[in-house]
Amino acid sequence: MNILTTVYQDPSYHTFYDIARTVEIPAFVKEASAEDSDVCCMTGDVFGDPARRKYPLNNRSNTWLSRQYFERERKGYDQKTAALVEQRIGKAAKFWGLSGEVKRLAADESRHVIRIYENAKQLFDVELQGPQHYKEAAEHLETHKKEYPYSVRRSFARGLLTAPDEFKAPLKEHTQTYLEKAAGFGMTTRARMSHSILSRVANCADVHTELSSRLTKLSSLTDDLSVTPALLHKVAVMLDYVDRATGLIRYYDRGIDSPEESLFSIIEKQAQEALDNGVALSTGTVFTKQGLANSKPLIDQFFDNHIGQIPYSTVDEMIEQVAALPRPDAQVLENILEG
Repeated sequence: MNILTTVYQDPSYHTFYDIARTVEIPAFVKEASAEDSDVCCMTGDVFGDPARRKYPLNNRSNTWLSRQYFERERKGYDQKTAALVEQRIGKAAKFWGLSGEVKRLAADESRHVIRIYENAKQLFDVELQGPQHYKEAAEHLETHKKEYPYSVRRSFARGLLTAPDEFKAPLKEHTQTYLEKAAGFGMTTRARMSHSILSRVANCADVHTELSSRLTKLSSLTDDLSVTPALLHKVAVMLDYVDRATGLIRYYDRGIDSPEESLFSIIEKQAQEALDNGVALSTGTVFTKQGLANSKPLIDQFFDNHIGQIPYSTVDEMIEQVAALPRPDAQVLENILEG
């Protein structure tokens, strides 16, 4: 079924396996030939979503698959576009004699999707289907942290910690602590930050002289700066670059702390307060309500300059507007607040 990778962007067959698990696949779909699935040269009007060339409707089997895929992916569309795509697929389904309605995902069968980003680029999704998946995802991140860059670990951890409660499961203490560190919910002392930087200098001084020089300069530059979450994040990005360039990531489970583990010391009460009072932007980044309130002048300036108006009159209304920003606008605001 090459069609799965060409028009459904499903190279690992993840969504297809979910369809096979929850819906009986008809024989005419299972028996569809490779030729029937060759849609590369077809015109846009044979797709449910012509703009993206997704959901082919050129034959009965493809239309059946398109209904199933769209039902699981419709949350990624705005309401107007989703209605148009659904209308096109529904018309084709009627033409091809597909009876019945596509199985809707009931509330108790709902999933929570965590979008994982590397900086501003979306890399992949993690789909939680319940508490067990949450536990497995958290343990996977902790165990395989050396396989992901720091920014991906941060996005992954924040997505897990801000998932709805019904998808969460109790974690082992060390796993919960790691998630909070990876998400950046913590603080450290200036001495520990300097130690984290200089320990990398010691590890790469002989072979990676240029990196060593940059780290030494970074250490001196941070001497006169206040230790803030924004500063720690920037230092962690630099340390992650060094660890990956020098191969230190291979020793994360053998005595070498990852940047987040060495830079963020977690105090349980503070971490819980951060979670309870967190405001998640559409980028996946979480800010505290108090932090947003303290940054009101910057946020006012952002709305005035970037949006064209200030659509709120109170701090609570401001926070609601910030949380509702579309991802491109939220990314601009995040850069301002963390810059």
